[in-house]
Amino acid sequence: MDYNVKPSVNNIVVKKGDTVKYSYNVTKWDETLQEYVPYIMTGMTIDIHVRRADGLLLKHWTTSGGVPTITITVDVYDVYADPFTETGMFYYDVQITAGVDILTVQEGKMIVTTEQTQ
Repeated sequence: MDYNVKPSVNNIVVKKGDTVKYSYNVTKWDETLQEYVPYIMTGMTIDIHVRRADGLLLKHWTTSGGVPTITITVDVYDVYADPFTETGMFYYDVQITAGVDILTVQEGKMIVTTEQTQ
């Protein structure tokens, strides 16, 4: 099977009530070098949508807007966002916008577990 971009599939586990904080390096395949190299995201936009199985949007994290929840440093993006208020297994994807191109680079399950201290 051929892909335009084959997103990495990663499941992320967070605790209900905890600040969501994680970082990812983004790489791309270099045909000349025959290896993965850093994907420079400077000047690009990243959006992450977290949805329930029925499609209801729970979270939208982005690099744009007044108070961004995602920051980009060259080939790394960092998420720092408000906690989830409910537990469950949700679905997310990460989209990078570069000019008019939109690429889904990551997807998976966002699993929110119960906190033990309340």
